[in-house]
Amino acid sequence: MIYEQALRRELAYTTGAVFLVLITIMITTLVIRILGFAANGAVNPQDVIVLIMLAVIGYIAVILSVSIFIAILIVLIRWHRDSEMVVWYASGLNLKMLYKPVLGFAMPWLIVITCMALFA
Repeated sequence: MIYEQALRRELAYTTGAVFLVLITIMITTLVIRILGFAANGAVNPQDVIVLIMLAVIGYIAVILSVSIFIAILIVLIRWHRDSEMVVWYASGLNLKMLYKPVLGFAMPWLIVITCMALFA
């Protein structure tokens, strides 16, 4: 349906934006912390990039799951605020029909996050 496609598209764009913001904040924090360790002599300066990338790999599953959660909240709040949900209800769709596109978007990511959490 048109509504499901629109919801999935908005979820994808919002998840990408939230993920980029969160990963940028995390990488910036890691760079500052690891460069501080390198300046104190606790870490070899040649290993700074490797340590940053290993830390990013360790946090990526958490950041991705938080990004999906925040994106779902942002999109649903925006749809309520912009009266998109009024159109949803007026077209004969109920709130339970919202589960299918949201879960259809989140389930593949859940599998990816599970694999990353188990093997990373």
